[in-house]
Amino acid sequence: MQKHVLFLDGMGCNPQGFKPRFITGLGYRVTAPQLPDLDFPAAVTVAEQALADSKPDVIVGYSRGAALALLLPDRHLPRVLIAPALRWVEDGRGFAGRLVILHSATDDGLPLADVRTHRSDC
Repeated sequence: MQKHVLFLDGMGCNPQGFKPRFITGLGYRVTAPQLPDLDFPAAVTVAEQALADSKPDVIVGYSRGAALALLLPDRHLPRVLIAPALRWVEDGRGFAGRLVILHSATDDGLPLADVRTHRSDC
């Protein structure tokens, strides 16, 4: 059975863009909702609805989408966070599920030390 990924992109997301197509090319079924750029609470609502509608096996979040992934109500579904902009979620909700963070130590725009600090606050 084909695994299902809920992909939450960052700012300027494109549901038909390279990242969702790449994941599809790996053999996964992908749901990639169009997330509002300038209204974070609305983006949370869209992501929550996509989660409810799609019932994925894993949630993958890129940049701001990684923050959205940690805010979703299912606290145990596995997450993969890529270059996570976690400054959006420093509310201490905690996350009990399996979590993988992929980030480059040479990323000057989002330093790894910041990612580690923000992750400990989530």
